[in-house]
Amino acid sequence: MATGIYCIRNLITGDFYIGSASRSIKDRWGQHRSSLNTGKHRNCRLQADWKFYGSVSFQFSVLEECEPDRCIEREQHYLDVFYPQYNIARIAEASFKGRKHSLESRAKMSKALKGRTVSPEARRNIGLASLGRVFSREARAKISASLLGNQHTLGYSPTPETRARLSAAGMGNKNSLGHHHTPEEKAKARSYRHTVEARSRMSIVSKGRPKSPEHRASMRAAWVLRKARKINPTTASTTNPL
Repeated sequence: MATGIYCIRNLITGDFYIGSASRSIKDRWGQHRSSLNTGKHRNCRLQADWKFYGSVSFQFSVLEECEPDRCIEREQHYLDVFYPQYNIARIAEASFKGRKHSLESRAKMSKALKGRTVSPEARRNIGLASLGRVFSREARAKISASLLGNQHTLGYSPTPETRARLSAAGMGNKNSLGHHHTPEEKAKARSYRHTVEARSRMSIVSKGRPKSPEHRASMRAAWVLRKARKINPTTASTTNPL
């Protein structure tokens, strides 16, 4: 499959868009055309003119074929030389680099995604794509840092309907069915202690979050059980008293 630099030109106004395809120029053009025909293209200028002038007013052409590892370099060359009117970003490495969505754009995206359901097939594909994925230490650190001070679910309590759906979704889960922890695994779990930093973060997140009477009773029972284990670890029950 050919890779390289392509151009989408408006035959009425003469304006054009330049892009690169490091996998397949033909497939990239198909993606553009599909997004434009459905009104979902992320380039608002190109989308507006496509809707106004019609698809017959646009021409797709290949400017240059090159190796995939040279696509970014060559695309940047054409951006610098021709300064295409439809290209919002002027840096080939990242089409959205240095830009932020406005509050209005965020509101529109949020509204468009509300109520959207993911099909079972899409869920399965997402799961398969993430299967076996291991995050690096740097990635985990970034995720942890991004969640510090997260106030989105502070004080949130799931509705009875949400609880019922979560319960139904977990029924029949056979991932750990029949698995029993070894004495070594149990001892390791009981001896685990969170770091001072982790305890501090959990404390910050939990502050101000209301707890239901059932939750408080469960926490109290767990505390009593832990205390009983410390006093007499050989005879204390290891089952949940609730």
